Amino acid sequence: MEFQIRTADWNDLVHVKRLDDLAFGEHQGITMNELEKLLEHGAIFMLLERSNGRLIGESQVLLRTIPEIPHQLSPDEAYYYGTGIHPDYQGNGYGGLLADKQDEFAIREGKRVARLTLRVENYPSMKLRIDKGFLIVEYLPEFYGPAELDGARLLMAKQLLEEPILHWKDIVEVPVQFFNAKGAVDLKAHVQVQQLLADGYNVFSITR
Repeated sequence: MEFQIRTADWNDLVHVKRLDDLAFGEHQGITMNELEKLLEHGAIFMLLERSNGRLIGESQVLLRTIPEIPHQLSPDEAYYYGTGIHPDYQGNGYGGLLADKQDEFAIREGKRVARLTLRVENYPSMKLRIDKGFLIVEYLPEFYGPAELDGARLLMAKQLLEEPILHWKDIVEVPVQFFNAKGAVDLKAHVQVQQLLADGYNVFSITR
């Protein structure tokens, strides 16, 4: 199949919202108010089948801080709010196409660093982002609420205009139960990851 990526406009938001809800299932999805603010202060990209125009993926980039999202952006930063792929198309690399588009847009807008947050248990998104050059740099214990209620997040960062020079000398492995049950939170892994990040470690690799 052939695909195209284009930016969303106001008329597309209802379709983006519907796909985001479908992609994230029982987890907290994006609100229409957040989508509107993202369109005003950044961009939303849509991945469509070229033959029939079917929307199969979407991603968002924020360029300025907004009250609806609990992250303070620095002037040289782009914040990648989210990427959703239709369940029928997940696991086929389409998220990578949107990730590359996010980078392209952020660089064009003069940003030097990209940041995003995700769940400790979200293996597919974490693997994608690490493969794209992100590192996990901080644990945010109450980004969307308590860890016990699935509110904790990992902060990931990537230098957009240069490749980081990495020297790993002390490697620690942390076992994580990746979505082992509906909405499950691996609190033991949260504690280990939080402590290691607080001690100055970064996460640079993920396997399962």
